[in-house]
Amino acid sequence: MRRAVVSGHLLLALILLGAIASGCVSRIGQVERYAALAPTRYVVVLPAQRASWPCVQRFLAWKSAQGYAVETVTIPQGGTRSSRFTAVSEALERRRPKAGECAYVLLLATPRQLPMGAWKLHEDERGTLSDWPLLAGVRDRHEVLEDVDWLDTARYPQRWIPGRIPFGSYRTVAAALRAAERYAARSTRAERSALLGAERFGVPFDSSLILDAVRETLREGCWDTRLLSEDVPRDAPIAGHIERIERLGKTVFASEATINFTFLREWATAVPDLVYVIAHSTLLTIESEVGQDRWFGIGKRAIDPISYLVYRAGGHSRAKAPKTPSSPAILVATGCQVARPDNRLIDALFRDGWIAGYCGSTTDTGPLPPAAAVRAELRLPYYLARGLPIGVAMLATADAYLTESAWDPLTTLLRPWAEPMRRQNVLSWVFYGDPSLQLANRDRFHPHGPLRPK
Repeated sequence: MRRAVVSGHLLLALILLGAIASGCVSRIGQVERYAALAPTRYVVVLPAQRASWPCVQRFLAWKSAQGYAVETVTIPQGGTRSSRFTAVSEALERRRPKAGECAYVLLLATPRQLPMGAWKLHEDERGTLSDWPLLAGVRDRHEVLEDVDWLDTARYPQRWIPGRIPFGSYRTVAAALRAAERYAARSTRAERSALLGAERFGVPFDSSLILDAVRETLREGCWDTRLLSEDVPRDAPIAGHIERIERLGKTVFASEATINFTFLREWATAVPDLVYVIAHSTLLTIESEVGQDRWFGIGKRAIDPISYLVYRAGGHSRAKAPKTPSSPAILVATGCQVARPDNRLIDALFRDGWIAGYCGSTTDTGPLPPAAAVRAELRLPYYLARGLPIGVAMLATADAYLTESAWDPLTTLLRPWAEPMRRQNVLSWVFYGDPSLQLANRDRFHPHGPLRPK
């Protein structure tokens, strides 16, 4: 057992060393390239009945007031899911930005109204929910994807900068659109803050070391950061207590459940701009009148579904904390399936005012190839701290990951596992919310200068 632990730590040390030492994509060079992207168009794809919703009208007017040329693409009523997908794919192809240009695109529709797949990279897999093929101009959503069909859509220079709001209820859609305005309003503040959460992913200290490096990156940008982690280094531990819970409303739980308010209390009190969590996902299935509701939580201690439900139902009083933050955050999570569009936790976080945007994966992910994957986890917050809009930062991260994962020496060694995983990691990566949101003001962004004022 001791030998296995030592071997795990040695492997982790080698991976982290490789992540720091390797890499053929310059971080600052990538910032300069993507900072030059200056979209002037904002395309919204939505069902016809949603175009008259007051919350949508307000959002469109707000984007116009920001200086964007706003366009709408209406999803045809009726027909099959495949016919609707094809119609939208063709409409976007006609509006595709010219060479050297790009545009934001917000897909304001549920996966039933505008399908996300599931897309197969191989015949024998279950498929991945993704919007990349739609933006690449793929017509048939039942076909097996070849790299040539979609992968260039995630490489520089990308034409579309995507986001989606996949919810069906007016209340949640209105909350998500309003949260974008609220988040943009707080971007005028000079101070920036981030809440980081790390749970052990494979071996001790793996996630905490990665997020400690993220913490230093953000601090160099004068961000106020706090790291809650299962392992050191950390500012505080994530700890839970065993509490007997049998019922919450109509929901019946197991006789005992681990309740943890530490992370939620810190989030609600500190009101961070960015919440970034590295942890496995957890699943809670609740029987409802219309079937089963699936809650994919983020870790066992950070944002697990039971703790969130208890906190929302009055646990915040015991935690001596606000019920919700006074302003929403951008949430980034790395766990498997945390960004499935049917994840009730995402719906609740938007509806309850915790988030204005959610970045994660719709299917299983893997840290392969190891060094490139770790560097991707380090790059995204760096790009955000440098002022890139969230949608642009995600594209810059995906592009760098694809380039470095092909170059990474371990890719050759681990090719049977690394090659399919690197494509699946990118295909499943989505952002829910307005992709033009920024975590730093562009007028304070100096690509050649240091982040920390001298």
